Amino acid sequence: MNQAECPICGSQISFQSLLEENELLNCESCNNKLVVKNIIGNNITLEEAPHIEEDWGQ
Repeated sequence: MNQAECPICGSQISFQSLLEENELLNCESCNNKLVVKNIIGNNITLEEAPHIEEDWGQ
C-alpha cells in the first residue's frame, strides 16, 4: 500500500490501487480535488487539481 500527503491539509492518503500520473483524486479529509503529479518508486507527489475554468475561446 502506498501513501502520500495531501498538499492542502497535510493528511496521509493511502492507495491500494495502482496510480498513474495526472490521475485525479479526492482527499477524504478536506474534500479537495488532487492530481498525481509525479510517481518515483513508492514516492507519490500530489498537488491541488486546477480549477475548471470557462473556455473563453468559444
